[in-house]
Amino acid sequence: MAAFSKQKVQSVNQTICQEYPDFKNIYPKVTETSDGNAVLVYEKKEKTADGIPIKLVLRVTVDANGRILKVSTSR
Repeated sequence: MAAFSKQKVQSVNQTICQEYPDFKNIYPKVTETSDGNAVLVYEKKEKTADGIPIKLVLRVTVDANGRILKVSTSR
């Protein structure tokens, strides 16, 4: 995570936490891509109303400047 600093991750975290409050206390797994972008993956486990555990995933693609390019979520 040399090119993508901790400060950029924290900045993206603030934005994501405002839009997706369910992922507020989750720190993402950061993977840098070959084109200089980074993918931040937030994972969280919750239980449905029936008590069945499900995994919620939020993927955020960020450019080298820390600007969010794309956000995708699981159901």
